[in-house]
Amino acid sequence: MLILIKDTRAEISMKIGKSPQLLCDMKNGRAKIGIETLALLKQEYPLLPWDEFIESFIIRNDRE
Repeated sequence: MLILIKDTRAEISMKIGKSPQLLCDMKNGRAKIGIETLALLKQEYPLLPWDEFIESFIIRNDRE
C-alpha cells in the first residue's frame, strides 16, 4: 500500500509520527504493520483502498 502513496518516506513518516526506517522495513517485508500505524495511514490517506488491504490479510489468514 505504501507504493501507492506519492509522498516520500520522510514526508509520510513526518505526517504520521513514525520513523522512515519503520516504513522502509514494512515496505520490504521486514516489519509488519501495526494497528496504530495502519490507523494513522488510513486517517492521513483516506482515499486509498484500505478496506481491501485489510480484507486481504483476513482472507490470507483464513486459508492458512
